[in-house]
Amino acid sequence: MRGQVTLRDMSRGAGASVAALAAMAAVAAAGLLLLDADRLGGLATQTVAVLVLAAGGSVEIEAILSGLPVCEGSSR
Repeated sequence: MRGQVTLRDMSRGAGASVAALAAMAAVAAAGLLLLDADRLGGLATQTVAVLVLAAGGSVEIEAILSGLPVCEGSSR
């Protein structure tokens, strides 16, 4: 019967969503590893941030510089 959504259909849709999210996470993590981004922070945190941005969300990033010179203001 067309038009009726069964529990089987819903479970297939949920499974496909989980598989797509896992694939996105794997590709994002691989890309970050290729960029050597794990030296700048936690790979899991960065992967989640990339997934949120890919889904259209926003991410607030805080950076703590340790041992690096920080210039405030303009260089002129």
